[in-house]
Amino acid sequence: MSPPAVLPSGYSPARALDQPQPVYPETALGTGLAVRVTVDLEIDDRGSVVKAAAPFVDAEKPIPWNLYHSFQNAALEAARTLRFQPSTQNGKPARDHTRLVIEVRPPKLRPRPTGGP
Repeated sequence: MSPPAVLPSGYSPARALDQPQPVYPETALGTGLAVRVTVDLEIDDRGSVVKAAAPFVDAEKPIPWNLYHSFQNAALEAARTLRFQPSTQNGKPARDHTRLVIEVRPPKLRPRPTGGP
């Protein structure tokens, strides 16, 4: 096991102010796939995402090749809307890079009303 990373003196990393809310891809409805997408973000000194990439996609079940990019895009769209508390270096806002894992889950099914008089 590697030793914990040591942050530079006077550095505070960027922190997400909210949780990503990905929209489940319409093309994947009915598959039941829950997918984890690793997203690398570049955050500016105001806390806005200026660059996003999704290098890894993972799921417990195999992901059909035609859905891979749909899940990747859902996570990237959600990540680009996030706001961050900017990182600071010696008390001044600074650009930062961070990595998140965003879960893209199927929507919960609403129970159907039962018949009655």
